[in-house]
Amino acid sequence: MKSKQVFWGIFFLVCSALVIFFTIAIPKAHTATVIWSVVLGAILFASIIKREIFGIIAPLTALLIIHAEALHIHDNLTPWPIIITAVLAGIGLSTLFHGKGRHHELFGKHNFTEDSENIDEDSVSGQVTFGASSKYITSQNFKKASFSCKFGAMKIYFNGATLSPEGAELYLNVSFSGIEMYVPKTWKVEDSLDCSLSGIEEKNKAYPDPNQVLTLRGSLNLSGIEIIYV
Repeated sequence: MKSKQVFWGIFFLVCSALVIFFTIAIPKAHTATVIWSVVLGAILFASIIKREIFGIIAPLTALLIIHAEALHIHDNLTPWPIIITAVLAGIGLSTLFHGKGRHHELFGKHNFTEDSENIDEDSVSGQVTFGASSKYITSQNFKKASFSCKFGAMKIYFNGATLSPEGAELYLNVSFSGIEMYVPKTWKVEDSLDCSLSGIEEKNKAYPDPNQVLTLRGSLNLSGIEIIYV
């Protein structure tokens, strides 16, 4: 019997076992929660076999967020610190094992990368996948930004920017990630995000000006956003 046949045979047996396990472990959970748990558990199993660091860390992080209430940690541990901890752990492990074969990669393809960028444009965009990025927005007539972040971490600094008279919109497509936003205290941040098993936190006191509005749009899945007013 070929090794691939053995792997997929065991993989589906593990999936069937996970369905029973999560159904018994969380009897009152929604069907979607059970399905997500099984999928993430299967990814975790496959990643352990292949020794893929982020393939192990990412589903563990997602499972911890999904079952935070059942584990009685939802009051003290929000999605943001869980995600940041996972990202930092991934960076540390990837650094330690860098150059020692393909097993520090997720699904055999991606390395964890970091970058920093200064942007002086009215409309900006960017994306991060399995990495970390810092965006410094310095536009003096900022109108719109669009960022995608998956299995990563992103810091967005707006404290050097000035909003356009009509305000601005920030479109986010975030999954299994953490976003940290540094926003001037005088800006009013309006949340129009579609959130799924995610959280948004605000730090420091703001003095919002109704004429300076930043509207958040897009989707947030198994992720966290921290808004720091500066």
